[in-house]
Amino acid sequence: MQIYLKTNAIWAGDDVSVSELKAVALALYRAGVDLISIERFKNGKGPKSKLIQIGADPDNLGKTPKQLNEISNLNL
Repeated sequence: MQIYLKTNAIWAGDDVSVSELKAVALALYRAGVDLISIERFKNGKGPKSKLIQIGADPDNLGKTPKQLNEISNLNL
């Protein structure tokens, strides 16, 4: 049996601006997605530098979703 997780995370490369990342996060928030983590890739250079990945992180299970003000004040 497979277990599917709801989207709860965003990762971004080093060349993705904070404003671009906020725009994606706010669009997901307004669509009803409970975002728990928004962070940079551990290695956000090279092919991942301009990438924004949206997905699920099992480490986020049971954690509180970000509120609108937390997303609006995002600073990475």
